[in-house]
Amino acid sequence: MKRTRKRARGARRGEVPVFESVAEIQRLRPRHHQTLDLLLLDHDERRIARKLGLARNTARGYVKTVYRRFGVNSREELRALWTLG
Repeated sequence: MKRTRKRARGARRGEVPVFESVAEIQRLRPRHHQTLDLLLLDHDERRIARKLGLARNTARGYVKTVYRRFGVNSREELRALWTLG
């Protein structure tokens, strides 16, 4: 028997339900959490790298990981998800 996960009310196919995303915050590593905070403040990768003292490509990797964890593709989508939670 194939198990399927129920979608949150109002969530469309392919979207990450808010309750799953909130749980992701608790599993973030400290650097990813700092990156999330800066993304929510509308910082780009270059500014995140400067603030955290990282190479730009390293910051880009952290941003990609945060996006993947929350199932989004941009800062705007991340902020929209954050305001729903």
